[in-house]
Amino acid sequence: MDRRSRASSLRQRTAARGRKAGQAQATQQAQQKKIEAAKQRAEEKQAIEDQRLIDSYASEDDLLRAYEQNIELIEQQVVTTKADLANRQTSLDKLVARAADMERTGKPVNDQLKQMISSERVQIGRQQEYLNSKLKSKVVAKTQFDLNVKRYRDVLKRDAARQAGTTPK
Repeated sequence: MDRRSRASSLRQRTAARGRKAGQAQATQQAQQKKIEAAKQRAEEKQAIEDQRLIDSYASEDDLLRAYEQNIELIEQQVVTTKADLANRQTSLDKLVARAADMERTGKPVNDQLKQMISSERVQIGRQQEYLNSKLKSKVVAKTQFDLNVKRYRDVLKRDAARQAGTTPK
C-alpha cells in the first residue's frame, strides 16, 4: 500500500470512529430524554395521587377512620370464612365417616359419595385460599395506610411550606 492509500484509509477509519461516537452520543442523549420524560410522568402521577389523597381526607383522623373501616370489613370476611371452613370441614368429616362405615361393612363406596367428598375437599381448598388472601390483604392495607399517612403528612408539610414561602425539609 502506498502512502496515499494508507492516509486515505486512516482518514476513513477516523471518520467512521467519529460517526460511531456521534451515534453513541445521540443514542445516549435519546436515552437521557426518555429517562427525564419518565421521571416527569412519575412526578405528575404522584402530584395527582397527592391531590387525590388530600381531597379524599379532610384530616389524618379521616384517613385513620377509613383504614379502620377497611380492616373491620376484612376481619368480618375472615370470621365468616373461618365459620364456613369449619362447617365444610364438619361436613367432610361426616362424609368420610360414612364412606369408612361403608368400607368396614364390606360395601363399596358409591360414586355419588366419592364425588361429594371430592367436591367438599375442593371447596375447603378454595375457602382456605380465600382466607389466606384476606389475611394478606390485611397486611397490605396496613402497609398502604402507613404509606398514605406519611404521604399525607408530607403533602401537608410541603403545602404549608409553599404558603409560608419556604422549602420543606
